[in-house]
Amino acid sequence: MQTLQIPRLEANYAISMQPNEAAAFEIDNQRLEAFWTWTAWKHRHWPADIIHPGLRLYGFDLRKNRRELFVLLEVTHGGAFRFESMDNFVKKVQALTEGWTPDKEADPNSNDKWQDIEERLQQAGTCTGICVRWRVLKKVSIPLRGRFPLLGWCDLQKPNLGMHGLPRS
Repeated sequence: MQTLQIPRLEANYAISMQPNEAAAFEIDNQRLEAFWTWTAWKHRHWPADIIHPGLRLYGFDLRKNRRELFVLLEVTHGGAFRFESMDNFVKKVQALTEGWTPDKEADPNSNDKWQDIEERLQQAGTCTGICVRWRVLKKVSIPLRGRFPLLGWCDLQKPNLGMHGLPRS
């Protein structure tokens, strides 16, 4: 009889990774360090309270044939901030990431995010933004049952995502 190996989690949070990011990691695990994320919400959501350099988080593979945490990352730059205009958003992202600039033309996902942020800003007047740069710590393969949150961030300590009760290191 084979015993089931239960993975020991090294982070309490996960972030969804776009299919192109996961595919790039399969080719060269350091290529993922060229990727990063930025977004904004009308209301302040919980990830804004946890993002800081040194935070460890997993990357979740969004591809339909996967459904796993595939990489352990460490935040090198980033954080949360309030902003009142798109120019203000860009300047704050640049300050937190040491010069990296959100580019709405980078890919279709970036263009969609940019338009969403503009709409949210128009509705709310002030929004909460986040940005995160990371470094790759190691490749992992931890199946994740359940539905990954639409927010794009997952608290792995929550019981409804198939990760409840897994040991932590």
